[in-house]
Amino acid sequence: MNRAAAGRAANVAARCEAPAVIVPPVRPEPKSAGARVSAVARELGCVVHSLEQRRRTTIALGLPDLIIWTPHVSLWFECKSPTDKLTPPQLAFLTGEHERGAWCACGDAGEARTLLGMILRDIDLVNARALCWTTVTKVAARGSRKET
Repeated sequence: MNRAAAGRAANVAARCEAPAVIVPPVRPEPKSAGARVSAVARELGCVVHSLEQRRRTTIALGLPDLIIWTPHVSLWFECKSPTDKLTPPQLAFLTGEHERGAWCACGDAGEARTLLGMILRDIDLVNARALCWTTVTKVAARGSRKET
């Protein structure tokens, strides 16, 4: 074996003996509140459909950003940052749906994790539904913002 072949063989052997280190891909933090809530819901095993509109459309005003399906319930979810406010059509939609027996909530990813955790553990669905509605009333108490 010549010197070059011996060097290549040593290189291959060294690479084969090195411990394999698997580095998982780093996913960037989603930028929008809706993307963060969607990520949390999917992480918990829920099915999520986004209704968010980034530009003017013909979709009815007030339609929540997400509908989240769990094994127990379907949840209308309006994504809001800690300082964001509901528009009058958003509050009207959520109130109407709540009065018809639908599950409605609004807030950020932390609130979504708490609510979905309660729903998925099937601890006390009556109190979980009440807590969902409390998130809407809490955001509504901040006042309303003008429609854009």
